[in-house]
Amino acid sequence: MRSVLSSLLCWAGSSSVIMRKLFLLSLLGLFPEWVSASHLMGGQITYQCISNNPRRYRIRVTLYRDCNGIPAPGSVWLEFVPQGNCGAGTQSLTLSPIGGTGQDITPVCSGQPSRCNGNNPYGWEEWVYEGIFEPPAPNCVWRIAWSLCCRNDAITNLQD
Repeated sequence: MRSVLSSLLCWAGSSSVIMRKLFLLSLLGLFPEWVSASHLMGGQITYQCISNNPRRYRIRVTLYRDCNGIPAPGSVWLEFVPQGNCGAGTQSLTLSPIGGTGQDITPVCSGQPSRCNGNNPYGWEEWVYEGIFEPPAPNCVWRIAWSLCCRNDAITNLQD
């Protein structure tokens, strides 16, 4: 199979750019399991002031993962954007998973497995990431931003 695929890709490389693109798109259609994926189900960002001098905040991101989908990220990167003219630039912070995170939170009957640890069709995990943010300009108002492309296909009560 690999040599046939290599020959086809070599053939596609010798054609015009448009032909190569059409060929590769049709090849993806032949093997749909190669391009399937799902995404996180949701999450939230919270913060807590832990010191006033210097000003420090504990930032927490909680993510909910469908066990049928993609793995949880190893870390979460946040962007802090100052609002208004306070003399500070955009800051970033990488959050690490806390100990014991990745717990199965699937509501199943006692003794029954979820998708995360068995054959049940459903399963969800909660992942928690934390870090400390020290704003360089204490009088700024900050917008905290994080994104991950796409919504999980299992979410059916929202319209695109």
